Amino acid sequence: MATTTNLTLKDEAPTDGASERTLWAAVLQNAFHDAQKPINKHNAGLYCVKAARSYLLKRNESLDRVCDSAGIEPDWIIRKAKEVAKLGWGVTKEEQAQADKEADLIFAAQLALRKAKAEKAKIRVLNKIVALEALIIKSEKQLKHQQKRFKILIAKEE
Repeated sequence: MATTTNLTLKDEAPTDGASERTLWAAVLQNAFHDAQKPINKHNAGLYCVKAARSYLLKRNESLDRVCDSAGIEPDWIIRKAKEVAKLGWGVTKEEQAQADKEADLIFAAQLALRKAKAEKAKIRVLNKIVALEALIIKSEKQLKHQQKRFKILIAKEE
C-alpha cells in the first residue's frame, strides 16, 4: 500500500521571499506593458493605458508598496517611465497605424452590428404590424359577416 504525504504550499515555497518579489516585479512589468500599448483613435483600451502611464509617472502609495514588495526603488521606476514616455512610450508609427487600423475594423464591425440589430428590431416591429393588420382584416370580415346575418334576421322579422 502506497503512502501519501500531504504537502502544503508553505512547505514548498522558498523562505527568502524571492517568489513574492518576482510576483510584484511582474506587476510592475505588466504596468509598463500596458503603458506601452498604442492608444487608437477610437479610444479602445484608453483607460487601461492612461491609468498605467499615470501610475508609473508619479509617486503614489500603491506604487511605493508594489516597489517595496518587489525590492525596487520607486524613484528608479518613475525615472525609467519618464524616459520611455519621452520616446512616445515606445510605440512606433507602424504600431500606432496598425492599432488605428484594427480600431477602425472593430468600430466598423460594431457599427454594422448595431445596424443589424436595428434592422432586426424594425423587422420584428413590421412583423407585428403585419400580424395586427391581419387581425384587423379578419375582424372586419367577421364584423361584415355579423352585419349580414343581423340584416337577414331583421329582414325575416319584418
